[in-house]
Amino acid sequence: HANSFFFDCYPTFALGVSASHEFADEGAGKRPLPDIAGHPDLAIHIAEQLVNDEFDLTIFQDRPLDHGCNSPLSLMLPHAAGWPLALVPIEVN
Repeated sequence: HANSFFFDCYPTFALGVSASHEFADEGAGKRPLPDIAGHPDLAIHIAEQLVNDEFDLTIFQDRPLDHGCNSPLSLMLPHAAGWPLALVPIEVN
């Protein structure tokens, strides 16, 4: 989304490889959500396999995640003491 990418750089598919992901301030102040752990080893493995299969993919790190991730996660999972999982975000244009 436009919080992580902008119209001059808006890939069709992007995969996050960070060790930790923060959530974006989408204009109304940052939501009170803890950062979520990433899984860089798994993300790199996924990226390598997709590129080896000639899949056109963008890799990103240190970009905030927006409501596409935080809204469903905050409804599905307890998170007051931190998220109970690691995440490999895949952004789809």
